[in-house]
Amino acid sequence: MSWNHRIIRRSNAPSTDPEWNYQIHEVYYKKDGSIDAWTENPVAPLGEDLIELQSDISLFSKALDQPALEEVKIDGKDILVEVDETQLPVIS
Repeated sequence: MSWNHRIIRRSNAPSTDPEWNYQIHEVYYKKDGSIDAWTENPVAPLGEDLIELQSDISLFSKALDQPALEEVKIDGKDILVEVDETQLPVIS
């Protein structure tokens, strides 16, 4: 099993016009590359020294290179799907 950091988008106000929060989570993958599981709560950079912290922050920044994900319920099961990138703000 492999894992990486990914951005997960969640609504903080369920309505027809939700407000979104974007947070970094650990996402775990099956051997075939499909998503198996993810952390319920967001994760924070951590290191036992500044070099480890810098390395962890570097891994976090790689999450910005991939599409954001969103939890949806399909057939009663929570899954992650890619967010339509045309809806995301432009980062400059």
